[in-house]
Amino acid sequence: MTIRQLLHKMVNLAESGEEVMIVARERCDCGDAIRHNNGGNYHNRAWVRYSTERREFIVTLGNSREWFPGDEEYMCSVCERTYRNDEHHVHIPLEHLDTVATNICEHIREGGCVYLLRSNGHDTIAAAYL
Repeated sequence: MTIRQLLHKMVNLAESGEEVMIVARERCDCGDAIRHNNGGNYHNRAWVRYSTERREFIVTLGNSREWFPGDEEYMCSVCERTYRNDEHHVHIPLEHLDTVATNICEHIREGGCVYLLRSNGHDTIAAAYL
């Protein structure tokens, strides 16, 4: 399945009442000796939700680092989601689905995985690999 197909499937599920999201993760090839997250080695992540009310994708591009006490927290005035000062948060209309797919591909390097999940974050519906 391609990222475009995952996005279309997400829209169809959301418009039928399902609460779903896309999570994309950069491939880790660091080895066991590397400390991750707060150890200083971060991997890119992308989170995508779809608003049926506004017919737009809500995209946050960031990384695997956990929040630190000095991080600035922002709240989006449109969707009221919070994001960190080093994350990129945008709203992209449905008709620009290809832009969402491109943003994911550019942020998550080759070898990464893109998952369509139920909003509980655990149940995988489908996946694509870059």
